[in-house]
Amino acid sequence: MALRIYQQECLDSIISEARGGCLKQVVVLPTGSGKTHIFAQLPSLIRDKGKKTLILAHREELLLQAKNKLLEIDPTLKVEVEMAEQRIDEGSLFGEVDVVLGSVQTLGRAGSKRIEKFNPNDFGLVICDEVHHATSKSYLNIFRYFGVLKGEEHGNKKLLLGVTATPNRSDHVGLDTVFDKIVYTYPLRKAIQDGFLCDIKAFTVATKTDISGVHTSMGDFQEGELGEAVNTEERNKLIVDSYRDIAPDSKAIVFCVNVEHTKFLTEYFKRAGIKAEYVLGETEKDVRKKVISDFKENKIKVMLGCGVFTEGFDEPSIETVVMARPTKSSVLYMQMAGRGLRLCEGKDHLKLIDLVDNTGKNSIMTLPNLFGIPKTLKGIKGKKITEVAAKAERLFEVYPDYPLDEIEDWSDENIDKIIKEVDIFAKAELDTEIKAYSKYAWERYGEGYRIKFPDTEGVREILTIQTNMLYQHEVRLETLVEVSPSYMNGWSKWGKKGTQVLGQFNTVESAIKEGDSFISTERSQFRNIYSQNAAWRVQLATSAQLNLMRKFHIPTPKNLTKGQASILIGSAMNERNKRY
Repeated sequence: MALRIYQQECLDSIISEARGGCLKQVVVLPTGSGKTHIFAQLPSLIRDKGKKTLILAHREELLLQAKNKLLEIDPTLKVEVEMAEQRIDEGSLFGEVDVVLGSVQTLGRAGSKRIEKFNPNDFGLVICDEVHHATSKSYLNIFRYFGVLKGEEHGNKKLLLGVTATPNRSDHVGLDTVFDKIVYTYPLRKAIQDGFLCDIKAFTVATKTDISGVHTSMGDFQEGELGEAVNTEERNKLIVDSYRDIAPDSKAIVFCVNVEHTKFLTEYFKRAGIKAEYVLGETEKDVRKKVISDFKENKIKVMLGCGVFTEGFDEPSIETVVMARPTKSSVLYMQMAGRGLRLCEGKDHLKLIDLVDNTGKNSIMTLPNLFGIPKTLKGIKGKKITEVAAKAERLFEVYPDYPLDEIEDWSDENIDKIIKEVDIFAKAELDTEIKAYSKYAWERYGEGYRIKFPDTEGVREILTIQTNMLYQHEVRLETLVEVSPSYMNGWSKWGKKGTQVLGQFNTVESAIKEGDSFISTERSQFRNIYSQNAAWRVQLATSAQLNLMRKFHIPTPKNLTKGQASILIGSAMNERNKRY
């Protein structure tokens, strides 16, 4: 079967890194991008070298999905499953079986006898699906037995490959304890932009539910407490109303907190006349199969669950994902959102309804977080998240700390306007060196700095720091006298009277400190005027300043301060003086 461009790149990287000696690998690709399709190419290559492949997963759905994909790609492979009541005939292990699909629970529990039927020397490749689970004891037991655990290989040259949509774990245990290198990454945003996954339209729905008191366990909310907090009549009704308002009659999957929450919320959908059913871990297989089948065939519009659809469930026709379960985990959030990202005929985008509760000090995952936007955003209702992320990056380029959560209009016109204003504010900042070394507001002047003291009886003094021909930083006091008070449209013309060199220094820091010392001692009457902390600097710009800025064709954004206006005007006047 033909591979997509990024799938072939990923496969090439796996093989190249293995040949180079990297045998503990992780690949990171978003949900829906065909991770199984990539690693299913490898068992045939391993078989050609006379070795078998072990594929590990912790859910039956993942194992069966892998089996189907393996046989689709290479029908000649002999694939068997070792899980619960499914057992591989020991007599066939050393001949016919090419791939063992193993349940982590079956093989990895302490003292498991099931694992002992396999000869580790027969295997040349171990693949671990959903590898963010791989640091738990059951996985480590399997890795140790098959000789791929870091530090315990004993000369074995086997490849351990981990596959995941995100390498982050909510308990912050790093995968580097098991793996050496992420050999390939395909970001979610790029997959969307390349047209391999559908875009997401975000809809944030604020609730009045307070989850600030819910405790944390293993990096995420304690499930029992969270279920009690969110399973309220008001919140459940809001979820149903949001579905009807935002995505009426769409095929939706709703992620709930626990069993009780799932059952109650399902009843709210049904009371509203919406065809809805739930699936739980305890749901009997035939019932589960019937619900999923009805959902796929549009006999059911809304399917609800807790902990059963986050992995191994693929239904491209899902049009809406409802995040009724708050989470701190980027792994879980990515898995839930990913259920609706597969392409499907007639589906232009996924609608994602994000319920945002009162979290207090708790930090929760939201859709913008997945795209590197660190805040919950207002004003993105119905906007495609990749477009919002691109606009946010444009803002970050000119102002990395811009408060994105204050933006209520994400149209191109408004973002362009903000960027222009942000650029002005950035230009209105004092130079980094001045903020670091001085207590006064020196303005940039050519390659150096200056402070212009107020004119006194036709005399003007300018304190400057410039680099001389010996590449020393020279502090000078220049004195000018007024030649004509009505020169060029009201601007005065000044003639140079003299220059006093106050010192020459090897570093700009020393020069700035000398200049500061001169102001503090010799021109102390101006200390408060030029202090960076002067109260006047944070007051709003005056009408006179704004009018002067307009004469220089400088934009005048709202909330510009006197200090910022002063810097901008000084800069413009310096440019004017260069021209004349």
